[in-house]
Amino acid sequence: MEQIKIAIAEKHDMLRASIVDFLNDENQFEIVFDTSGAMDLMDKLSNWKVDVLFLSTSIIGLDGETALKIIRDSKGKSDLKIILFSSLTNSFYMKEMMMLGANSVLKKYSDSDTIVECIQTVYRDRYYFNDYFTKELLDSVLIQLSSR
Repeated sequence: MEQIKIAIAEKHDMLRASIVDFLNDENQFEIVFDTSGAMDLMDKLSNWKVDVLFLSTSIIGLDGETALKIIRDSKGKSDLKIILFSSLTNSFYMKEMMMLGANSVLKKYSDSDTIVECIQTVYRDRYYFNDYFTKELLDSVLIQLSSR
């Protein structure tokens, strides 16, 4: 079975190390690189083959949203799946991040099973919507419809 190649961008060393350790224990994943900074992230993305980017909204040098825009605007990264890892998970925010090109938005305090399921699903099906995400997006749509 081919491993899913993952990159992790998170400025908080302990959180990043925890994610790396956890995913390294899963045989289905290969951590290609991890980084805390935007410049390093952009440099490594241009030189390494990555299937899924686990992108925190907390990276040094850029906020995650700006990094997401830059990556999506760059050439040769259209197949890269991006999971935005954030503490902001209201429906407006999640919808905006999806419109910017995120393949999923996960809460920073997601459990390990959800993280694994998200990576597998995004890799295979391009998008991942858990129950919370789906409810938030549907609530957003219903609010828009009721305001008409």
